[in-house]
Amino acid sequence: MKKIIYSLLIGMIALSACKKEMEPVFTESIDKRLKDSLDNYQRILMSAEFGWNTLVFPLQGGAYNFYMKFTDSNRVQMFADLSLESSNQMQESSWRLKALQQPSLLFDTYSYLHELSDPDGSVNGGVDGAGLQSDFEFAFDGVYGDTVKLRGRFNHTTAYMVKATRADQDAHYSQQVQRTFDQIGSLQTFFARLSSSETKCDLQVDVASHRMLIGWQEAGKYKIFTSNYYYTTTGIGLANPYSDTVKLPFTKLDGATWNNGTISCNIDGKSATIAETVLPLQVDTAAPRKWYNEALEGGDYWQTFNGWHINGVEDAYKVRSTSRFYSFGYWPQYEEGIDLLPWIVVNAAGTGLTYSYGVGFDGPPRFDSNGFLYFSVYGELGTRPSPFTPVASTITKFADPGGYYLVKFAEKIYFMVSATTGKSWIAWYR
Repeated sequence: MKKIIYSLLIGMIALSACKKEMEPVFTESIDKRLKDSLDNYQRILMSAEFGWNTLVFPLQGGAYNFYMKFTDSNRVQMFADLSLESSNQMQESSWRLKALQQPSLLFDTYSYLHELSDPDGSVNGGVDGAGLQSDFEFAFDGVYGDTVKLRGRFNHTTAYMVKATRADQDAHYSQQVQRTFDQIGSLQTFFARLSSSETKCDLQVDVASHRMLIGWQEAGKYKIFTSNYYYTTTGIGLANPYSDTVKLPFTKLDGATWNNGTISCNIDGKSATIAETVLPLQVDTAAPRKWYNEALEGGDYWQTFNGWHINGVEDAYKVRSTSRFYSFGYWPQYEEGIDLLPWIVVNAAGTGLTYSYGVGFDGPPRFDSNGFLYFSVYGELGTRPSPFTPVASTITKFADPGGYYLVKFAEKIYFMVSATTGKSWIAWYR
């Protein structure tokens, strides 16, 4: 009897399996569904009467805005916020939709978009061999009203396409896009002070990488955050609207005008100015000791590759002109009571790094309660580099009696800024 029951059960399972195989979930073939999906995305791309603003976030940082106008002949007219010229000069290339692992948008001839991925680091300021680690082939990752989300197929770059306005289209095609905000690079202090009737914050802007350091006071505490930014036809927008992690003191800046050393603008619709400032709204009093102790506890040193930035001039003392220069560093407690500034060079064979000269400082340096750091030169050791003038100027600058304050820019990156003028600084890396 049991054998009969088992036989019946097996037979019922087999019939059920056959029934599932004979009744597919979808009534149409895979090829037909893929074609319908691609046709739908084609209609979406064509539906934007005034084109698309496409915001791309490369893995190396920054945010870049592209204006795109697609045609049904698989051509795309493109502008980009890479520079003033690319914002106003149209470039045409080709595009296509293709069913890969999922429906995808491919930009298949070189365009402004490809510049972010160019392996030549001099093209985009990125890493040689990888560029900014961006993409030019994207899978569709969702449609939300007037916004299409994309995901890069190789580097998994996030991108958003948002329907543009007639004003966006007209500004690009009539070559009316302005980049007055870039004048912030003319301000020589490390921080610039943005002030409105409701807001005060510190800005440190890297125009080349589309990133800014923002410091502001909230509930009695000083907050500091690095944000990506992108250019619009009227100013800039912060990338923060696409993230809920931090609420910044403003989200967009437009209407900028340059007024002989200051910038007048609007932030979120309110009048504001940007001007030089010697000190931030609040000096991080703990930062100097943190900077010193990070290298001390790691048993290594900080290094800089360009030396001092002074009055708007990078490598102001021309340390890179010294023989086989690679970097110089700051090594806490190289010997007991002595910190070392090693002058690091490429060895004679060109196969590695070495140093045969260094400057000793009393170690540790003096830290005061205001968050300032002071150095005292102890002496030299080794053979002086040639020419020596850049080295001598560098050493003298460290002994500035006004001292320095420290700003943590990112993990293992600090800026050391003159507390006297705010116009001299070094970027330290580990």
